[in-house]
Amino acid sequence: MSKNLALGLLVDVCLLLLCGAFDLDRHHDNAEILQIMEDVHNDPKCQRITKVGYLPGNPDTTVKGEHLYYIIFSDNPTKHEPRK
Repeated sequence: MSKNLALGLLVDVCLLLLCGAFDLDRHHDNAEILQIMEDVHNDPKCQRITKVGYLPGNPDTTVKGEHLYYIIFSDNPTKHEPRK
C-alpha cells in the first residue's frame, strides 16, 4: 500500500471519529468542540497525523473572548507545508 493511500485511510478514520462525536441535533459550545477535537487527536490512530491548536494573533479571540481552535490533519501536522 502506498504511503499516500495509507495516510488517506488513516485521515478518513480520524474524520469519522470527529464526525461521529457530534450530535447534529443541537448546538455545541467552544468547550465541547475543543474536547471533541482533543479526543480525536488523543486517539492512538490519530496522534501522528493531527494537531490541535488555536489561532494566534490580533485579535486572537472571538467577540466573547474565546480562542478560535482548529484541528490539522496531515502526514506532518507540526510543519507548515505551503500548497500541499
